[in-house]
Amino acid sequence: MSIAESKSPILVTRSEPGASVLVEALRNAGYTARRLPVLEIQPLDDPHSRAVVAELDRFDVVIFVSGHAVRLGVELIDAVWPERPRLLWIAVGAATADALSVYGIAALVPATESSEGILALPQLSDVVGRRVLICAGRDGRSLLSDGLSRRGATVERLDLYTREPTALASALKCLPEDREVAAVVISSVDGGRAFASIWRAVGGDSAVVVVAPSSRVAAALREMNFRRVVEADGAGAQSVIAALKTLDGESR
Repeated sequence: MSIAESKSPILVTRSEPGASVLVEALRNAGYTARRLPVLEIQPLDDPHSRAVVAELDRFDVVIFVSGHAVRLGVELIDAVWPERPRLLWIAVGAATADALSVYGIAALVPATESSEGILALPQLSDVVGRRVLICAGRDGRSLLSDGLSRRGATVERLDLYTREPTALASALKCLPEDREVAAVVISSVDGGRAFASIWRAVGGDSAVVVVAPSSRVAAALREMNFRRVVEADGAGAQSVIAALKTLDGESR
């Protein structure tokens, strides 16, 4: 039986508001889907962040890696700058770009919605001497900053929030009682670790289909002993749906 034909749900592990957006897109595409939050977002109030934002006009590029970074970052920027400096604004994906558009910011979006996709943008191929600000969560992966630094950019991070694993009791309320799951959508390595902990606690099958947004996350999920990892071309809804349709086609 294909995933589309299954009555078991696809679990979406990303945090809000992205979780509800993806669940709705999956349902519109004919899938059964439900939310399983595995990480909670905790805003940070860091004096260093305010100092960085005060010098925003010294940067050339600002990159947002999530909707949470947009909400917290732009609110901080607007509290300091009555008129935002003219910069190149980049969003990791369409949903993040939509979040920026709410604040009147038009952002560049890579073809592949991931850090790898951002690094592939021609606008970032020559960044020698340019200053780049990455708006993200604390302890996020360093692929972007490392890659841009190697190209000669001066990179600084604006750490706006932390991710904490959801309490097991809360997560259990979102799981099907029979533990039958058609697939699980994972958005990050941290999310994968949090889900793996929950899944092990309930004796979940390691052969469950797990959808990853990139080869890096897919490799990490395999190291966590998930045996059926599907790699999507980014974290966006259409990329996830395309990966599921490809899997369904292979099962026929």
